[in-house]
Amino acid sequence: MPFVPNIVYNKTADRYACRDAVFSSLTQNSRDRCPADRIFSTHGPKLICFIPEGDFNMKKAPITDSFRYAFAGLFATIRSERNMKIHCFMAVCVAIAGLIFRIQPYEWLVCITLFGLVMGLETVNTAIEAVVDLVTEEKRPLAKKAKDAAAGAVLIAAIMAAGAGLLIFVPKLFDLLF
Repeated sequence: MPFVPNIVYNKTADRYACRDAVFSSLTQNSRDRCPADRIFSTHGPKLICFIPEGDFNMKKAPITDSFRYAFAGLFATIRSERNMKIHCFMAVCVAIAGLIFRIQPYEWLVCITLFGLVMGLETVNTAIEAVVDLVTEEKRPLAKKAKDAAAGAVLIAAIMAAGAGLLIFVPKLFDLLF
């Protein structure tokens, strides 16, 4: 449910006065369905009152919707992000190598955990980049810091995954060759 800024007060303003001002602009039916604790947020030096847009029904969506949105986000990331395609390709290559070398169950556990870690971080990195791009179009130091930190997290996980892969597969390759 998107929130739209309605009234801005100084931080020194009375929180209840802010709530009352927002509630007075809502219809009675909307007031009954919009809890007061959902309309306040602090942003920098100001206290902002928010009014939820649209339907104020606070019922949770079915869990199937949550999974549908999650898979939609995952597939959108795979379609749009070059690095996610590389991670998926490498996961398939490692899985094939695991079948060929008949790695042990604990080694599969390490590989699968690292697949999830790297791909999960890549998805979070994509989300952070999208939010930063949504918030600002001009180059800002904090935007760069956020994007670089998220990309660095993926890099660390990918390096650790590659290291674990080498520890698992290089000895098996030597056994096969020598």
